[in-house]
Amino acid sequence: MKKKKIPAKKESVLFVFREIVENNKEGGRYHTVANYVSFVNKLSVYLGEQSESFTLQELNKEWVESYIEWLHEKHPDKPQTVDFYFRGLRALFNTTMKIKEYSNLNIASPFIGVYVKKGTTSKRALSVKMLSKLLNPELNSSLSVSQKESLDILLVSLYCRGMVFHDIYNLRWDMINNFWQIEYCRNKTGQSIRLTVPREGQEIMLRYKKNNNLYVFPFLREKNNKTVLCEKSALRRINRHALIIGKILNFPCKLTTYVMRHSWATLMLEAGKSVEVISQCMGHTSIRTTQIYLSSISTTKVDREVNDMLNRFIRLGKKGKDKYQKSLYPSAIS
Repeated sequence: MKKKKIPAKKESVLFVFREIVENNKEGGRYHTVANYVSFVNKLSVYLGEQSESFTLQELNKEWVESYIEWLHEKHPDKPQTVDFYFRGLRALFNTTMKIKEYSNLNIASPFIGVYVKKGTTSKRALSVKMLSKLLNPELNSSLSVSQKESLDILLVSLYCRGMVFHDIYNLRWDMINNFWQIEYCRNKTGQSIRLTVPREGQEIMLRYKKNNNLYVFPFLREKNNKTVLCEKSALRRINRHALIIGKILNFPCKLTTYVMRHSWATLMLEAGKSVEVISQCMGHTSIRTTQIYLSSISTTKVDREVNDMLNRFIRLGKKGKDKYQKSLYPSAIS
C-alpha cells in the first residue's frame, strides 16, 4: 500500500513542534509548555530564514552537531545551557516520532552517538562566613525596600529547605496549618514535601501578611501599575536585586535564589547529614540525583576530613604515626 504523502507544511519541524506545544497547553502541562516554547524559539533563531521550511527529513546527525556547535558559540562557558536546549530538541523529536502520521516517515534518530560535553559546574554555594554577612542586621538597614524584599525571599529559601522560587511564588496561607507546617508537591518532580517553617522563616512571612490576600508574599505579584507580575518576571526582579546585594557584600559568586538552594544543601552535607535526608528534603526523585547535585558544589567537608586525618596521624610526629599504624595493624605493634 502506498504511503500517504504528508503536506510540506506539516513536515516543517517548527510546525510539528508548535503542534506539540499546543497539545501540552490543552493538557495543562504549563511547566513543560514553558520549556518547549524556549526550545522552539531557540531553534527558530538558529534556522533564521529557513525556520518555516526546514523539514523533519533534514534533521540529521550532522545538522544536530552543527546546532550544538552554534549553541556553544552563543553560550560560551555554559555547557548546562547548551545541554538544556539539546535535550529539549531531542525530547520534541522523540515526541514527534510517537505521532502516527510522522512515525510512518521512518526517520532515523539523529541523536544516536551525539552528546554535549557538560564540563565542570562552578561552585554556587555560599560559605558560612558569607551567609553570616547576609544575616547581619546592619545590611538590612542599608537596603532599599525592593532589596529587602529580595533578601527576605533568599532567606526564606534557606530556612525552608532550599525551597525553589516557583514554590515560594505560589505559597498561600491556606497551605500553612496552625503548627506552621506546609505540605505541597514540587512542580518539577511531583514529589510531595512536608516541612515545618522555622521561627526565622515565620517572622519573615508574617511581615508580609495582608488581609484578604491569599499569597504569603503578595509583593511578588505586584507591579507599579497594579497588574499581576508573572512568575518569570518576579524571579527576574528578585535576582536583579539579589545580584546588587551580592556586589555590596563583595561575594565572589553571583547571588541568586538558586544559589540559596545550593547553599542549604551544602550546609546540610557539611553538617554530616545523610544524602538520603537531603534528597527527601529537596524533593528529588532519586538519591543519585542528589549525589550528582552535591558532588560539584561542596569540597569543604572532604577538605575538613583530610585535614583531620593529617592532624591525627601525620602532624603529631612519631607518636601520631605509631597510633595510625596500630589502628591499621593492631598485632604488628606491641
